[in-house]
Amino acid sequence: MIRFIHCIKSRPEISLEKFREFWHGAAFNQLLSEMSVQAGTRRISKNLTLNVDANSRLQEDRGAEDAYDAILEIWFDSATTLLPITEKSEVKQLFNQLEKLQQPIIDFHSSKRFFTEWNES
Repeated sequence: MIRFIHCIKSRPEISLEKFREFWHGAAFNQLLSEMSVQAGTRRISKNLTLNVDANSRLQEDRGAEDAYDAILEIWFDSATTLLPITEKSEVKQLFNQLEKLQQPIIDFHSSKRFFTEWNES
């Protein structure tokens, strides 16, 4: 199983409320649903970082930067199926729409994206 993981930071000028409104918004969720269908994903998981004192203390304990605001995970069956999926014109178009929708909200420079291999243990 291959996972695309996007650790997301909102733009500095975006309030927590506005970010969460975007995250739960119909436009974002509709595009993710369409992406899931077109790309044949196994699963999409959206996680918001809790706005609690315990998270602030975790960062302070190690002198770390603020936590990410959210994490998006998209699961694919295998690495061999991933490249053909990303070459599909429908998937490229949806990816471009997602990028355009996210641009006013997400700090792309501070966010991180990567693929991982998931093994059940």
